[in-house]
Amino acid sequence: ENGAAKLFRMILESTNINIYTGNLENNCYGEGDSPFKKDEKQRTVNELISYLKKLGKIVTIIK
Repeated sequence: ENGAAKLFRMILESTNINIYTGNLENNCYGEGDSPFKKDEKQRTVNELISYLKKLGKIVTIIK
């Protein structure tokens, strides 16, 4: 089982999922990213959160 599969399994098995936006800011966004690219990445994160909620997960955003 590779890292991505392990992470996906952990998400599926979890009820509560914490998302640390500080980590997203530091890790997701490269220093040279344009505002458009930042918006695109934020939209991806929002879609992920929406999908997790549809699966019945309790998603907590921690800033």
